[in-house]
Amino acid sequence: MPLNRRSKRSGSRDTVKNVMIVILFGIIVVETMLLAKVYVPGFHPRSRIPERTSLGKIAIIIDDTGYSMNDCATLSQLSAPVTVSVLPHLRYSQEIAHCAHTQGKEVMLHLPLEPHQNNDTYPGNYIITTSMPPSLVIQKFNDALASVPHAKGVNNHMGSKATEDTALMSLLFTQMKKNNLYFLDSRVTRKTICPQLARQRHLPFAERDVFLDNKNDRDYIEQQFRELRQTAVKHGYAIGICHARVLTWEVLKEQLELMTSIGYEIVPVKSLINAL
Repeated sequence: MPLNRRSKRSGSRDTVKNVMIVILFGIIVVETMLLAKVYVPGFHPRSRIPERTSLGKIAIIIDDTGYSMNDCATLSQLSAPVTVSVLPHLRYSQEIAHCAHTQGKEVMLHLPLEPHQNNDTYPGNYIITTSMPPSLVIQKFNDALASVPHAKGVNNHMGSKATEDTALMSLLFTQMKKNNLYFLDSRVTRKTICPQLARQRHLPFAERDVFLDNKNDRDYIEQQFRELRQTAVKHGYAIGICHARVLTWEVLKEQLELMTSIGYEIVPVKSLINAL
């Protein structure tokens, strides 16, 4: 009898060892696929994944440009093809758009849309609202677009209320499609209707994955870049949004150099959308 009990215990230990070996082998296989930059169909949860030629494609949008011409000089220090989103009707909106375009960087219109709450001060009718008549919405959109030359697409500045409103976004999407633009949803509300509406309207579309600098703190920004890289590895691509601020420019330059050196591909938003 003791021999049988020892034999049973030995068999149980062997079973546990075999299970652990299988689990460890599975982990090694997954890590190897990621490090070898291999795309396995169905491995990523997103339905559309660009062809893998790197650890992942990353698009970075710099919001809120147009206030200062210093942004032009700072952009010139970035060799990576970041996307520059320019607020309309500011003192340097056109100059920054021309500067970014001349440097080979993609330009977007950073369109001011109505939020649920707003503590900032803007000129009258600067923000497109859900209560504006359609004719005024179209006029404000066209005027904003004209003030940002070379724009390939649009993303929303604020807009938590606007991007929940089907009527307003339908009207804006119609204008974007007429002008051969894409829309990048900054995702400032969980209730956004933009993904399904863009799909219905066959409008080129993408959405933000990570806000990189909601806090003006180096450790926080670096952590957000780590999240961006992890998202790109997991899904094949990632889109991050940051802002034209002194500390952000500094960290952005460092992170772009880091990401390209370890195997990420920095791409403009439009080329990423075209690859999806």
